[in-house]
Amino acid sequence: MPTVFPNELVDRIIDHLHNDAVVLSACALVRSSWIPTVRYHRFRRVLLGPPASIHSFNALLQTSPDVAPYVSHLDILHNWSDDKNMAPLCTLLSTTPRLRGLHLGYMDLEPDKFRAICFALPTSLEHVELNHLYLRTGTLGDLVLLWSRLPRLRSFILIGDTKINGPEIPEEYTRSDTKLLSATELQLLWQIPHFDVIAGWFCSQNVPAQLRACSLSLSSTEYVAPIARLLRETGPALERFEFDLGSGEVVSGVSGLQVFYPCDLAQCTNLRELYLSGTAFGEHFDGSMLVLCMSHILAHVRAPGVRTLVFNITGHSPDVLRRSIAQLGSVATAISRNRAFDALERVMVRLCDVFGAPVSEDLYAPVRNSFKGFEERGLLTVRGAKLGGTAQWLN
Repeated sequence: MPTVFPNELVDRIIDHLHNDAVVLSACALVRSSWIPTVRYHRFRRVLLGPPASIHSFNALLQTSPDVAPYVSHLDILHNWSDDKNMAPLCTLLSTTPRLRGLHLGYMDLEPDKFRAICFALPTSLEHVELNHLYLRTGTLGDLVLLWSRLPRLRSFILIGDTKINGPEIPEEYTRSDTKLLSATELQLLWQIPHFDVIAGWFCSQNVPAQLRACSLSLSSTEYVAPIARLLRETGPALERFEFDLGSGEVVSGVSGLQVFYPCDLAQCTNLRELYLSGTAFGEHFDGSMLVLCMSHILAHVRAPGVRTLVFNITGHSPDVLRRSIAQLGSVATAISRNRAFDALERVMVRLCDVFGAPVSEDLYAPVRNSFKGFEERGLLTVRGAKLGGTAQWLN
């Protein structure tokens, strides 16, 4: 039977260990129904997984209401579509007045339930990530409703196999004189339905011009034209841009690449970090097209102030990664021949195994050989990386 300490003794222990985060967290687990103020730091970021966790945490907020203002980030990674879970979820969201970050994952919702969540969100939110969102009978108008409810939103991420039934956006959300999306960072990754309509709405709202950071995925040929349109509308505010090229097959043909040539980013005079990412899958997508695509894009970039280039290359096996790395010499050549990169201060190559296995350092040597000139100037960094769906900005 575990030892149960008196409340007063736990208070004294915590007072003397307040600077020791590890021990302090262990002490804070002694009791779950009684929480002194010094324990509130534990709730700044809360992860709620199984359905029971949201009920228990919601009950905790009811018995200890002083905890709520300390909650600054919620990760809710479960399907909360059941009616019995929606009420406590909305209550939880509406009673966290200082919530700054929200990550909702794997939610399959009817429009009325999604809208209920939107109306429950605190206006303090600055960062929102939706992962594998299913709005089977919803429309893009529901997504715009979310944005319109968050005046302080700075970063919005939509990632995964997103399902939104219809492309309709209500007329009141299409008026150019109404600012509905204030975010300065957008990440639209993997499968984004009705992407052409989303891109058109962004441009009508002048969203690309306000972006400081942007990450876009090229998942299929239908994404080519909308992405090109968004890139042409970006401006001096853009400081970081990541282009996820998938396997490179989508734009490996001449027609695909020609669409991107006008998007040379010359208008992005403050662009400092450029990220090119992609995945080599195996026999038919061995990375050669991916690296070729990177080379072509780098040859046409005209943004004058790029200081950092980052290449994220993911492979399904060490052999697949090795075949991709063997083509990197063309990337180094494209960089060297482009005067836009004359002020380059850093080149980073991050290698990743799609299954999460550690990347052997034996693969670093051929990378260094391909970028030999950059390593001799002290500009090159090569490292293994963890698989990450969202953009992994350096800072």
